[in-house]
Amino acid sequence: MKKLVVGLGNPGKEFEGTRHNIGYMVVEKVAELEKIPFRGGKGMWLEARGKKKEYEFMLAKPLTYMNMSGVVVKEIVDQEKVDLPDLLIVYDDMDLPLGKLRFRPKGGSGGHRGMASVIWALETEEIPRLRVGIGRPPLHINPVDWVLSKFDEDVSEVVERAAKGVQVWMEEGIERAANLFNKEET
Repeated sequence: MKKLVVGLGNPGKEFEGTRHNIGYMVVEKVAELEKIPFRGGKGMWLEARGKKKEYEFMLAKPLTYMNMSGVVVKEIVDQEKVDLPDLLIVYDDMDLPLGKLRFRPKGGSGGHRGMASVIWALETEEIPRLRVGIGRPPLHINPVDWVLSKFDEDVSEVVERAAKGVQVWMEEGIERAANLFNKEET
């Protein structure tokens, strides 16, 4: 069995530390916790591979821009022959307060263009995901500018909690991860 965790984000130094890249930050933290390095993949992504007793896993960061993430996710799923229940997409969500986590086994895009791209490419909404709350912008800030701006606060605890949630998902599944992490206070 193989598990695949894809963190959505935008490539490039100018996007490091931005709200839209919290998916990247989470998979980077999982790689750090698992002590595995990221390296170039067999396509437009960076990957980190690990192995547990019961399964192998792969962490991935698409190198396309957010709105084209689905093309890369489909390519990895096809190459690695990953069953959709063994795929987890990690991405930012403005509709959740900063730090709130939401594991879900399926659902729509909620207006998130990266997730919409994944749904389109895989032709299904039956895709497990972890939405990481980044909060709504103040009324005077455009939502696009908000997601592409850097965090004003330290989000290392949020990223670590999300990474630990991903580890639970890999070990015990979406229901257990949801039970433990969806209810946690921020």
